[in-house]
Amino acid sequence: KKAKRNKDKGKTKETVERVPPLIELSDRVSPASDVPIAPMTASYEYASGSGYNQGKLMHKVDRLMARFEEMKERIYSRLRAVEDKLFATLDSTVKGATNALIKKTVYPTQQKLKEAVEDYLEKNNYDFLQGFRNRKSKWDAYYKKNFYNPLLKTICSKRSTLTTKIKDAVFAVFGDSMLDRIDSNAIPEEVHNWKQSAKTKAAYSKLFSPIVANDPEDTYISCILTKVFPKGEAEENLMAFGIGVAQALLSPKYEKITIEEKIMKDRIEKNAAILLNKGTFVISDDDDSDSSSSSSSSSGSSSSSVNI
Repeated sequence: KKAKRNKDKGKTKETVERVPPLIELSDRVSPASDVPIAPMTASYEYASGSGYNQGKLMHKVDRLMARFEEMKERIYSRLRAVEDKLFATLDSTVKGATNALIKKTVYPTQQKLKEAVEDYLEKNNYDFLQGFRNRKSKWDAYYKKNFYNPLLKTICSKRSTLTTKIKDAVFAVFGDSMLDRIDSNAIPEEVHNWKQSAKTKAAYSKLFSPIVANDPEDTYISCILTKVFPKGEAEENLMAFGIGVAQALLSPKYEKITIEEKIMKDRIEKNAAILLNKGTFVISDDDDSDSSSSSSSSSGSSSSSVNI
């Protein structure tokens, strides 16, 4: 038994001795030159590459934005050109239509305003008007939106300017010695006193009288109209309006120096009829309205009359 134990002990010792020694750390790790190791700058290179790509992308974006801005400017430029052309069309149409219309009527109806625009476009911008062919409702809406208010404003402005010119001509023809001037902003009391003054009444009574006795054609009203319409080519409508303004300004029975549409329409109608029939304008002391020679003053009243 003892021998057996010794034998087994010997085997154990031999087994232990045959176990290979532990491998040293230096033996297990290969040199750096043998095992490739990712360099420490890998993340930096990635970041650098990413930054480069981002820079290229931003450069492309900048170029696209520049092209977009260029295209936008071209579009805006074309739109402005279209708008300018349209504005020029509207502006020229309004001016042309009102210039033609005021010769026919100083107080046009809405229908007359629209017809004036259509007539002007028919003659001067046919293609524009043809764009609304068979589209009456669209034309009506377009006219109302783009033409009506400018037309109304322009015709009112022309009428106001013409009225001022006529009043200035009245004062210029009679002169300060025969007619005192009055401010357009005078209060009612001042207007009343001016209307009832001897000078104003005398000027009114002489409105259709010759300036010089031996020249019956050279009347105060004819001189006034010549100053307002120097070319002598005024239509009967404008002459009737001019006479009406002078009458309303000087008439003692019209207690205003502003011109009311209702009063002027009536005077224009009467004056135009006299001009058309080559009648005679008459002013009587008891009736300041104009009339033809057939309705001359009644007995006991003085009057002055003249052919225009």
